[in-house]
Amino acid sequence: MKSGTSMAAPIVAGAAALLQSKWTFLKTDPKKTADILLRTAEDLGKTGVDSVYGRGLLRVDRAMQAQGQTTVAVGKTVDGPSFDSSDGGMILPRALGKGHALKAALNNMVVFDEYGRDFKLADAGGYVQARSNVYSVFRHFENRFEMADQGALVSMQMANGFNFTGVVPDRQEDELAAVTALQKSAQRTSMAGYMDYMQDDRDVWQLDGEIEDFRFSFGQRTGLARDISFGAPQDIFLFDAELLAQPLMSMGEQSMYAFSRYGVSKNFGVAFGFAKTNVDTGALDFSGEGQAYLLQTDYQATSWLGLQLTQSMLSESDTMLGGVSLGPLALGSEAATLATGAAVSINILPSITARLHFTESVTEADTATGSLFREVDALYSRSYGLSLIRTGIFGQHDQLGISASKPLYVHAGDAVLETPTGRTDGGDVIYNRSMVSLAAEGSQTDLDLGYRATLGSSMAFGLNVFYQDEVDHDPDEWNAGVLARMRLSLN
Repeated sequence: MKSGTSMAAPIVAGAAALLQSKWTFLKTDPKKTADILLRTAEDLGKTGVDSVYGRGLLRVDRAMQAQGQTTVAVGKTVDGPSFDSSDGGMILPRALGKGHALKAALNNMVVFDEYGRDFKLADAGGYVQARSNVYSVFRHFENRFEMADQGALVSMQMANGFNFTGVVPDRQEDELAAVTALQKSAQRTSMAGYMDYMQDDRDVWQLDGEIEDFRFSFGQRTGLARDISFGAPQDIFLFDAELLAQPLMSMGEQSMYAFSRYGVSKNFGVAFGFAKTNVDTGALDFSGEGQAYLLQTDYQATSWLGLQLTQSMLSESDTMLGGVSLGPLALGSEAATLATGAAVSINILPSITARLHFTESVTEADTATGSLFREVDALYSRSYGLSLIRTGIFGQHDQLGISASKPLYVHAGDAVLETPTGRTDGGDVIYNRSMVSLAAEGSQTDLDLGYRATLGSSMAFGLNVFYQDEVDHDPDEWNAGVLARMRLSLN
């Protein structure tokens, strides 16, 4: 057995040589090389330096690993501007799909440790996460149970043409008493005192009303409110045609929305809409918000032809098209999207109605300071769909419909991405500059065959068979299922 400094010296020298061959800039900084070896040594014997084991056992495996906080460089030098590698990431907008091109561009990305050494990330693509457009029957029922846990479902027709639908939270007795008073009085004046505690983000509610030629609707978390109000004619399909035709109004979760229409004449109307949306990402511990505005006109040209034009705008902070990006991968701190849409309704026969809608939009984002995205072009996206509904299949109170639609997807738009791939001995960061396409690889298609029947005044039944091709705009993915629904009303 050999021991002593004469034996230890060549081993330590070999470890130092190994470090300096991997990171050649360490050759000019022997103090930093020694510090790495001493810092990563395994302490033996008494805690700290002792007379038997000295600084401990040499651990070359530890010395070759990153030490301290790792950072993503965004500046010219290793010591320049940077982000903590754990603080960045992207939750892609659904319209971008799964971001395969982005993930591929990040494959050789490196981070730097406290000594300026570069380390290739094992999974740089993990910085990019995607939202899903998959319709899940399991999730549908899970939402229903979640709402049941929150409180009681209230759906009522109030006086003067007002309708209220919502999930009333299970709260204190005084609050439930207000609900009881509302149910008993069924007067819109009772709503004013009730609204104060209906502003909780967990609440689901919707109020609709009509006064002569003026119609309005406003509420909170309307996606769920629409679902629990199943039974209306427009609810024959699982994929909401109105939201598909107005994609900017549903970017994220609608924390609040309002819509109103004024009938200027018998055949012409003007509508205004507003939606405040939130995007909350538990994965990144970060959130953003947006405000969407809508101006819409509709014209009944003839008894069988109806036209609708929509102009909408979405203004977002820390989000883009409902997606979140921050740190070194921030696409922009502010984004503005302008969309133009058109819809045509045709009564082919008295019992058959066809509807076609098309929306084209363009998104401009401000270049974020210190981002690896040096330039982001305008993103062009679109959505469209066609539906046919036949009324009176087995009787006067049932409908059969088929729809084919494409949710919003980006079809054009590039970004210049500079990915750090190494460093020079002088401390300059080496970047790989590439032009990355932000367009989705495919375009999802949702097919839905729906049947709805109203059985008297107290029961509604629905059955849907659906198929989703190129799910999440991925050419290799698909999804299918069957969903049956029934609603009973207690008069």
